[in-house]
Amino acid sequence: MKALSVLVVVLLTSAVALAQDWSAAAGKAQAERDIAAGRVRICWGGTIANGPCGIHYGTSEESLAKSLPKWQLPTGCTVPGAADATQFGAAYNRVMLAHVRKHRKT
Repeated sequence: MKALSVLVVVLLTSAVALAQDWSAAAGKAQAERDIAAGRVRICWGGTIANGPCGIHYGTSEESLAKSLPKWQLPTGCTVPGAADATQFGAAYNRVMLAHVRKHRKT
């Protein structure tokens, strides 16, 4: 039964990943909509490792990204759409981090 549940989750995740527009342009547009709505978050994803998309490890940018709410994108080397979702997330995060840096209190 547990194996069936896992299979159902994988299939549903795959269907959602394939139906979503994971282009970089869509990521930028979504970030702009989220900023306008007051929703600040960072996309996480990856194909091999899960982390904030497009963020270099060990940087102040990573620390800032990890302090924000997380939006988990499709992740994993066998998950359809995960590589595209990572590109979406990197574009989204560039816009979102620029906004946060510009408006954060120092």
